[in-house]
Amino acid sequence: MKIVVLAAAERGRRCLKSLLDCADSKDDIAVFTFPEEPWEPAFVQDIKEISKINDIDFFLTNKVHDSKYQDFWKDGCDIIFVIGWRYLIPFDIYNLAKRGCYVFHDSYLPNYRGFGPTVWSIRNGENKTGTSLFKISEKMDEGSILFQKKIMIDNDDYISDVMEKVTKENEILIQKAYRSLIDIKVVLTEQDHKRATYTCKNIPDDFRIDWSNNAIDIINLIRSYSNPYPGAFTTLNGQKVSIFRAKMEKSQFYIGYIPGRVKSINKDGTVTVFCGDGGILRLEKIMVDGELSVKPSNIIKSIGGTLV
Repeated sequence: MKIVVLAAAERGRRCLKSLLDCADSKDDIAVFTFPEEPWEPAFVQDIKEISKINDIDFFLTNKVHDSKYQDFWKDGCDIIFVIGWRYLIPFDIYNLAKRGCYVFHDSYLPNYRGFGPTVWSIRNGENKTGTSLFKISEKMDEGSILFQKKIMIDNDDYISDVMEKVTKENEILIQKAYRSLIDIKVVLTEQDHKRATYTCKNIPDDFRIDWSNNAIDIINLIRSYSNPYPGAFTTLNGQKVSIFRAKMEKSQFYIGYIPGRVKSINKDGTVTVFCGDGGILRLEKIMVDGELSVKPSNIIKSIGGTLV
């Protein structure tokens, strides 16, 4: 069997390794990945090293359809798995897979089709998400489902926690999918398109904190864009402050407060800040000038300060 894996990020690395752990030694496996963004953890070298250890072809590109790969694709393949891929996969490529091209999507489809489903799920205050492995289709995330699993989002989960839950399930699903496709025991379930919901692409400025919002919405924003992402951010005296960890404080029923105003500098190094509904957030981990500070009080030093 010739199997092609389009993989990126930590989940792509782990799913590739999981596939290799269960694949037949006679399988011809190749992997494509693309260069990391400056803000994200490195993964290319790890995927390259796995490829070298397992003696499989490795390609570094975000254009699998580039003419330089024409010889690789000329005889087609049997299966394509797509994990963490962010770029166009043309019909002329995915149609080469005789048993199908299957894409991992971080939601319980047809919910949250589109960009950043895990980020949006946390930002919207959902208590569950999912992972779906579906057969690629011409329209975005509309293909029939091979396997999917619901995943709970706990109130104190941050994006890294949910990504870990999703990745663990994906490691299992890729092995199930491999066995099903090898044995040609594939049962596909069409999505209920009438129930579909969609998300748009985020840009970094979407994670600027508006302190006039309520405390729940703000902490969900922080949770959704914490490590490994750059962090929801605010400014203090013109200086950018990214917030990676915070929690709700019990309100003392203030009727006089300014959203974004520092309420207290605490002995443990945390800082509490007013939100638009009178709610209070305790900031536990922030970053300024690319340096994480475990003590926000090292940066925010005055109860007269206002985050904007």
